[in-house]
Amino acid sequence: MKLLLTLTGTLLALTIQCSFAQTPNTITPLDALVASVKEARKKELAQNSEREQKFLNAHQQQKALLKEAQLTVAALKKKNSNLKQSLAEDKETLVELEQEQQALLQESRLLTEGIKDEAGRLSRSFNHSVLPAFNADRSARINQLALNRTVPSREQLYQYWEDLNTILADSSRITRSTTTITRSTGDPITAPVTFIGPFTAVSNGNFLRYYPETGQLGIPIKQPRFNLRIDAESFENSHDPLALMAIDPGRGRLLEQLETSPTLIERIDQGGFIAWLIIALGAFGVGLLITRYLSLMHESRRIRQQQVHMDNLSRSNALGRVLMAWEKHRQQGSPENLELRLDEAIMAEIPRLESWQSAIKLMAAIAPMLGLLGTITGMIRTFQGMSGNAGQHLMAVGISQALITTAIGLMVAIPLLLGHAFLTNRSRQLVLLLDRQAAGLMAEHLENKAC
Repeated sequence: MKLLLTLTGTLLALTIQCSFAQTPNTITPLDALVASVKEARKKELAQNSEREQKFLNAHQQQKALLKEAQLTVAALKKKNSNLKQSLAEDKETLVELEQEQQALLQESRLLTEGIKDEAGRLSRSFNHSVLPAFNADRSARINQLALNRTVPSREQLYQYWEDLNTILADSSRITRSTTTITRSTGDPITAPVTFIGPFTAVSNGNFLRYYPETGQLGIPIKQPRFNLRIDAESFENSHDPLALMAIDPGRGRLLEQLETSPTLIERIDQGGFIAWLIIALGAFGVGLLITRYLSLMHESRRIRQQQVHMDNLSRSNALGRVLMAWEKHRQQGSPENLELRLDEAIMAEIPRLESWQSAIKLMAAIAPMLGLLGTITGMIRTFQGMSGNAGQHLMAVGISQALITTAIGLMVAIPLLLGHAFLTNRSRQLVLLLDRQAAGLMAEHLENKAC
């Protein structure tokens, strides 16, 4: 604008100067320049006006757009607020759903673990009962369910429920069928088998046991008592609604314990040398006890016979020997000397009547001491198993020796103590009998002497 004003001023000055030199009717170049400047000025103003109008139009459009944008922003803010509120509600719903899902998962986990535990217990029970032999497929399904690490399917749960109902029904059912069983020698045979629920299976009077290793029924080497086998055979052949029969409430565990239980000799062997020493001592003591008992009974019988035949004295019994000593010294010396002679004769009979009683008492005292010795040696072996690398076998052997020797020692000591008490009482009765006879003889002698 400054340049334009400067140029305009210059042109006006030149025009004034030229007006003095030229006439008014003459068009000079400066006039043309002024006219062109004016024309350019008009064009410039028109352009500026057009630009201004465009600017105003654009400004109006921008205001309209701004207002529209403000309305859009307000709508979006309102929508955003609604979305935020909906998001918060969705979050709360999601938390509730997650909690409900966790509760359902926990219940499902507990249900699954409970079913697996129950299936495991039932599977372990199958290892003893006769049910797997009766239905192998059912046993395999339950074992698979117990060992499965994943969540059981709906079909598996329905099948398990059906198997439980079937087992419950089989528990109250007696079934007779022909099945392959294994003898104690290992030979398989086909024989009729009577299944009494899941508890017991018998065949021809023999109690059967299910062996999971082979998946077959077998005849154990050790069978229950003879009368129970007779009842089992009668039960197989009986068709009465009520019949006598012994069952295994442990579903085969009693038969398993019977088969694995050691015999008497094996139990004594577990006690070692000390156990056999105690038994030898007890056998010697019992033999001596019986011998002394028979001797005292024989002596008592001979004394009773001597009491019947007092006129015929015999040296085969203690009373006869005392009476013979009385007859020998009756006419000699004073009553005091005669009484001393009778006491001497009775004292001579006491060692014969009480012979070996102190030995029996000593054996009764030694037996529990030997048992205690076996207990100590067994505990030493047990501690060696705990501290060394021998393992559980040496510990079991030591504990068995400790318990068995103690039990054998008490089993030997108690009868010997009772026998010793009985022999002592019996011998004292015989000594009292001799004392009474001697006192009677002295009283009779003194009465005769006084007369």
